[in-house]
Amino acid sequence: MTELDSRTPDRPAWVCAAVTLLTFVVAASLLTRLTDSPMPPVPTAERSGRAAIALRDHVVPFQMWGSMIFTRPLLERSYESAYYLAQHSRGDRIEARLTQTLEVALREHEQVDLFIISHSNRFLYHVSRLDPELRQRLRLVYNTGCYDLDQARRWIALGADTYVGHPGLSASPVFYFFFLRRWVRAMGAQEAMVASNAEMKRILYMALPKTSGRLHPDVVWRDSEAKLSGDQEVSLVR
Repeated sequence: MTELDSRTPDRPAWVCAAVTLLTFVVAASLLTRLTDSPMPPVPTAERSGRAAIALRDHVVPFQMWGSMIFTRPLLERSYESAYYLAQHSRGDRIEARLTQTLEVALREHEQVDLFIISHSNRFLYHVSRLDPELRQRLRLVYNTGCYDLDQARRWIALGADTYVGHPGLSASPVFYFFFLRRWVRAMGAQEAMVASNAEMKRILYMALPKTSGRLHPDVVWRDSEAKLSGDQEVSLVR
């Protein structure tokens, strides 16, 4: 289990902000379900040869459940194969399951996308132990981890075509909610990132003033804005 970065701010302020942001995310989810157009499955021919892996680190049960019911259905309807790995306890060595699952996916599919739904992490060191030729089949790596934008160069060097991450102590769950929905609709990675950043920024500037000044929206936005390295045009079907 990876640990939270030592630069985490005082917990009461962050918890207050997290609860507020969660309220907005839930509201956005309900609004999306009520007003958004139905999302048809990706045609079988376009899913062929593509796999996705989502990894969820151990968090509170409600957050574990929310990540699963949001992520797994979207991946299952969009890829030939979809794997959802959840860390069931702090002692659960999910790194071994990740490398085993990723190796199978890379051997059996031409392109593999990896969604790391985790606090600050170093899963890249475990992925680096896989066959370099297999790693060339990594396509998109998205990482919610705080401060993990600095892994971009190393993920690209490992073989990923595209890496998306966040620079600081981020509100990445808000971004991820919008980004994954755009990605599975075959929007290009750069376009999906820009649109999802805009949605996240809008929510931050609505929610954070309600924390009585303990978190300033300018600071949280600066630390949260997702950045992309590698191929900007990669998409679900390209």
